[in-house]
Amino acid sequence: MQPKELADALIEISQSCEWITVHGSDEKRLTFEDDRAWAFFSAALDPWNDFTYVWLRDILEPIADHLAEHATLDDFDLHEHVEASLDVYTSELVRWLATRANNIDYLTTALELAPKDGFQLLTMAQYEAIQECFQKVIDCAAALLD
Repeated sequence: MQPKELADALIEISQSCEWITVHGSDEKRLTFEDDRAWAFFSAALDPWNDFTYVWLRDILEPIADHLAEHATLDDFDLHEHVEASLDVYTSELVRWLATRANNIDYLTTALELAPKDGFQLLTMAQYEAIQECFQKVIDCAAALLD
């Protein structure tokens, strides 16, 4: 796929997302109507982790914008976009941590970086999770380029 073609597809995928209510609860879940979201990015999407769908939505347009000016994703600034996707409230970070048992692995990694307080620890852990997801999205998108 040519960069412009992929950029257009990414915009279409990002615009196809919608929040649905989980049957029998007040819980909301993000879904993509465009089947290419799963076809292109199944390596980054975890059906048991709703955050990966939100993070995919967050990164699609920045990748498309980058591809509008560059032929590859080699110099895509992942850090800037990970920072923009971090939760800023402790309650949201705790909710993220509690959603999956394996999020403790990100917490363990963050502990090795010697954070100064609990908020910084949770932020660093979520940063690792988002970066991992975004890197998978970048890898998938790069594989689609000719």
